[in-house]
Amino acid sequence: MRLFQKVIIILSVMSVLALGGCSKTEQGTVSGEVKVEPHAAPEIVNAMQSEAYLSGEGNGSRYEIIDGDLYGSGSNTFGQLGLGKTDTADVTYTEPVLIAENVIHVDASQSCVVYINEDKELYGLGRSLCGQLGTAVDENSAEGSVSIVTEPLFIADQVAYAEVSGCCTMFLKEDGSLYMLGDNQNGQLGDGTAKPVRADRFITDAVLCTSKPYFVMDNVKFISLGEYTAAAISGSGDLWVWGDNSCGQVGNGRKGNGLPAFSDDVVSSPYLAMKKIKSVSIRGNTVTAVDFSDREYVWGEGYGASPREAESGS
Repeated sequence: MRLFQKVIIILSVMSVLALGGCSKTEQGTVSGEVKVEPHAAPEIVNAMQSEAYLSGEGNGSRYEIIDGDLYGSGSNTFGQLGLGKTDTADVTYTEPVLIAENVIHVDASQSCVVYINEDKELYGLGRSLCGQLGTAVDENSAEGSVSIVTEPLFIADQVAYAEVSGCCTMFLKEDGSLYMLGDNQNGQLGDGTAKPVRADRFITDAVLCTSKPYFVMDNVKFISLGEYTAAAISGSGDLWVWGDNSCGQVGNGRKGNGLPAFSDDVVSSPYLAMKKIKSVSIRGNTVTAVDFSDREYVWGEGYGASPREAESGS
């Protein structure tokens, strides 16, 4: 159904190099992580995540859905306005340009944007780092690659919700299956292969990045994507977190060097952080979760490496 309202939601652009911000501790091992058991529990979370973002921002570009049409303005240095070309940094589009029609959701980060149309098709535009928009990459290259997408590029269908970071795309299908694509140097794909920089960061068969959607788990109702950390909630309310743990974002009681871009602590398989959770949000290096009783919990940068109940008014 087409949306006929105009809602402004400002999305904070997270830094690619979040240097500092939490103290260095000894790195724990990545063994003993709890892995996902598909269809492990009955559905308790009431409904799949459906509150769409109707606007977004990313590195000088702004996006807005008005009466079902997606408009963009600002910078087009990586083709993120969908004009079929790129522009120099001194060019700014002050008047909104039409990108696509019949759009119900948009999310943007850094110099890329993803959106979902009424047919539940997911498209991407702009800078595609490590194949995050479905562009071809050398999956055996530790350096990854950057592609420029100047016209809407189809990524997947039957998509209910999606979020994008500067290096990954995370999307939830209508059947509750969760997929990711893009960078995996901090274990964001959840495939169990990434390793910390301190210990020869990758094993031989590690997946460094992928342009093909990687299936993470099913029976998912809610997701959140940070720059290097991801989270998902199952229908039973189980909260799974994985990826960078340099500031304790995974919630497993340990944390690393506080340098997400050069992390010495990564959790490359989904870790069961909490139960009976209905929503989660990753902002910067901090994770916030709300349980079935509306109690709020927080962990990560500035809060420690294990979930703790948030103080009133914090």
